[in-house]
Amino acid sequence: MVRSGEIEPGEDVCFAHRYLAQYYLKNQRLAEADIHAHKCCEYKDTKNEGRALVRQIAAHRNSESNIKNSMSNMRRNLFQNDQSGSSSTQKRTRPGQGDASDSDMSFS
Repeated sequence: MVRSGEIEPGEDVCFAHRYLAQYYLKNQRLAEADIHAHKCCEYKDTKNEGRALVRQIAAHRNSESNIKNSMSNMRRNLFQNDQSGSSSTQKRTRPGQGDASDSDMSFS
């Protein structure tokens, strides 16, 4: 027996899954969002929205993956540039040493 104001088992569950999928997506919790988006696809009332959410989640994952790959490539390039720069045979001098303009200055 269901009292007034109580939700029957299964009633509006699809909308709860939709809400949770949107909430988790907004908060970048993609694993949880994906679970609830797929649950939306199981119900007639939220099937299309669930599919759209699944696509949005996939797009977020792809963009995150692209960002991580770009950052990894940048770090690798910086490391390689640093390694090649440290092995150069250029003689480094401190300011004021070896500069013709500095050695010609006289103070009176």
